[in-house]
Amino acid sequence: HRPQVHEFRTRDGHELTVRVGEREDVALVQEFHARCSAATRYLRYFGPGPAAGQGGLLRLLTPSLGRSLLVQTAGGEVVAMGNLMREGESGEIALLVRDDWQRRGVGRELASRLVAEAESAGLSSLVANTHVDNTAIARTLRGAGLKLVGVPEPGEWSWRRALTPPEPS
Repeated sequence: HRPQVHEFRTRDGHELTVRVGEREDVALVQEFHARCSAATRYLRYFGPGPAAGQGGLLRLLTPSLGRSLLVQTAGGEVVAMGNLMREGESGEIALLVRDDWQRRGVGRELASRLVAEAESAGLSSLVANTHVDNTAIARTLRGAGLKLVGVPEPGEWSWRRALTPPEPS
């Protein structure tokens, strides 16, 4: 079965799709990470990034109690990845957008999809942790309704948003 796919258009008119990442996507995700600069990976992971192959990348694609979203071009190339990790009633989100796809609205779309995933999972709040000098992610998180709430470590910002669970049907 193919997971649900959401289509959207970037600010400059490219059509992209967002879908849930699966274990079978490990090679695509490895190629995606290789095409992100070391600086971009450092801003996302606070280090060089996940280990290649089964260990690190598979953990990203199959987060325990969470979800991984991939943004792809019509040709199937992954240009962004977002993660939602659940911890009790709260979730943590993180995203990575390939350098050549930044500042086109891809991160904004991905962040709003992660918020929607967290709400539909019934989570009560979301958090994110970023580098203080990552102004692009700060704008993206503010756009997704997260507010700056603290400095857990020197050089880091912590963001938070309360969520509204879906109405029972």
